[in-house]
Amino acid sequence: MTAFKDAINEYYKPYEGQFNYENMVNGQLDYSRFYVIADEISNYYAMENAVVLSSGCGTAGDLYTFMEKGAKFTVGIETSHELAKLAYIRFAESPFASQVHLHVYDGSILPYSSNTFNIVFSMHVIEHTKNPKLYLGELLRVLKPGGILFLDVPNRYYHIEQHTNIPYIHYLPTSLRDQLIKFLLRPAFTNSLDQDTRYKLETYIDVHFPSPSYILRIYKKIFKAKHNLQLEDAYFFSYSSYRLSYKYFIGGYLIGPSRKQTTFRIVIRKLLCKEP
Repeated sequence: MTAFKDAINEYYKPYEGQFNYENMVNGQLDYSRFYVIADEISNYYAMENAVVLSSGCGTAGDLYTFMEKGAKFTVGIETSHELAKLAYIRFAESPFASQVHLHVYDGSILPYSSNTFNIVFSMHVIEHTKNPKLYLGELLRVLKPGGILFLDVPNRYYHIEQHTNIPYIHYLPTSLRDQLIKFLLRPAFTNSLDQDTRYKLETYIDVHFPSPSYILRIYKKIFKAKHNLQLEDAYFFSYSSYRLSYKYFIGGYLIGPSRKQTTFRIVIRKLLCKEP
C-alpha cells in the first residue's frame, strides 16, 4: 500500500504541526482497530457473505477489514471527494477492488434503494451531520429486514468533548455553544488563544451533537414502528470489555458513571416481515 501511504502523507501535509496531526495520519494507515469492531458486529449479524454499508467511510479502512472478514460486498459513502479519492487509492491494487463501491453524496438522502444492506455501519459520524434525525432515518431505510444498524457515537455525557478535548463545551445547546465559540474567536480574544485552541474551536462550529437520550427517543417515537425495528443493544463504553447499559442511566447527563465512558453504542435490527 505504498501509493496509499504516500497519498495520505500528502493529504495531511498542510496539518503538520497541529495537535492531532500524528493521530490523523496513523488513524488512516493503521486500520487494525476495525478488527475488534468487525467481531463485535458479527455478534449480531455474521460478516461472512454480508452486504455492508459504511456511512462516512473516510478512507475505508473499515471496508477493507470487513472484506478481510468475509463480507460479500461493501459500499462506502462519503461527503468528501478528497477522502473518497484516498479510499479508491487504498483499494486500487487490492484483491477486493471489484467487491467495493465508493460513492460521494451531499449528506442528505442516501442514493440507495430501501431494504438493501445486511449491515449498516456508522462510527462517529452522526455528530457531524446537519440533520441527525434525517441521517438516522436514512440508515434505517436502507437496512434490509433481518439486518442491523451498528452505530457508535461520541458520548455527549462524557465530561470532555472528544473532537476538541475542551471540557464541558458540548453540554451547551448547539446554538448557544456556537454563539460562545464565535464570541471567543473575535479579534479581541483570538490573540490570547494559541493556534491549536483556535483550530479546535473553529472546527466545532455547527456540529450537531445528539445525546444518547435524543437518539433513542427519535428511534422509539419516529422510526421503530415505521420500519419494524427492534433495539438489540444500547450501552456506554470506552472501547474496552466494560459496558454500562443505558437503561439504568436514562437522563444521567451531568452526574453518574456514564460521564466516564467515551462512547455510546446502539444496535438496531430491522425485523423480518411477518407472514400474512
